[in-house]
Amino acid sequence: MLDTTTIRRIAHHDTGGLPVVSLYLAVPADPAEHNAVPTRINSLLDEVRPLVDDEELDRPARMSLRADLEWLSSLGRDGLRPGGLAVFACSGADLREVIELPVAVRDRIVVDSTPWLRPLFAIADDIHRYGVIVLDGSSAQLYEMVGDELTAASAVRHERLRAPRYGGWYGLDEHGVRNRAEGLRLRHYRAVADAADEMVRLDGVDHLIVGGMDQHVNAFVDQLPHALRERLAGTFTIDLHTATPARIADAAREVIARHEAELDRRLATEILDAVGGSDRAVAGLDEVLWAASVGAVDHLVVVENVTVPGVRCPGCGWLGTRGATCPVCGGETVEVPDVIDEAVAAVFDAGGLVDHLAPGDSPLDEHLVAARLRFPLPPVPETAAA
Repeated sequence: MLDTTTIRRIAHHDTGGLPVVSLYLAVPADPAEHNAVPTRINSLLDEVRPLVDDEELDRPARMSLRADLEWLSSLGRDGLRPGGLAVFACSGADLREVIELPVAVRDRIVVDSTPWLRPLFAIADDIHRYGVIVLDGSSAQLYEMVGDELTAASAVRHERLRAPRYGGWYGLDEHGVRNRAEGLRLRHYRAVADAADEMVRLDGVDHLIVGGMDQHVNAFVDQLPHALRERLAGTFTIDLHTATPARIADAAREVIARHEAELDRRLATEILDAVGGSDRAVAGLDEVLWAASVGAVDHLVVVENVTVPGVRCPGCGWLGTRGATCPVCGGETVEVPDVIDEAVAAVFDAGGLVDHLAPGDSPLDEHLVAARLRFPLPPVPETAAA
């Protein structure tokens, strides 16, 4: 599972100056496309195989790199989960790390003296941890969900009061039992809320999801403190006593999908509303490409599955929709099949965040891309503006 602890452990692995291979791979959701994964991996490896015979590297470095490429070539033969894959290898320093990612990534391979971790930091920053609570009036099961992984966290159980067999003197006993039962339920809900608060404070949970029969869910939500209610992503209906972890995970995924889509739409709307009235927001392809070129993008939002051909300068990284000559450094540009993908990679490289919005129901459809900026943009070079 991806977390900052894992990333930092890789970052602090002592490689003694030996080369580290960092490989990123998108894993398709369609099983029919999995047969192409080994071919894609080998295409990436072909980009760095000449280094094995590069005499500028000393023998230990070449031997370590040769072992890395041999090991990496075996990846993809076994089943991989949809999403992304990040792999780090330095055989000479006993580094072999495979991390499954909850989102697709751009295929990329880098060989350097240190692991290339900026994309992982960007993804980790954008992964939300969900606390999933399934309850009734006297018990509750709490889970944590990150990506597709549902993990049991804790349980809360309280006394259940049985219903009386008779009403007692003029029904007073029955009334007292009802009051006591209601008091026990409220005490139970408050204890579950305390457990949820602990998940937020100590475990880093970002949002809460509540499941159960409607009367318990509604009563529990009413008892949540304001700070926790603000973190509520949604609810679902399920019977705690017949629910399986698989059913709970499926129901939570549906809530998460709706909630993440709403967060993305809200972010896009906030950025677009700021365009024109602030120098920290831009929309439209040309403006966003310039912002990505100078490392100004803090948060990029993109309409998913849209591709636009363009150009990139290998020398300084400038991105544009056209132009044989870079307007920044004067170098010769190269054509790229999707300049939006190049912008996404540039934002990741600079430590920014990227969110994709589904087309057709997005405030971003008209612009394709928009970005919140770290700093105001410098003037666009005249040749680029033209």
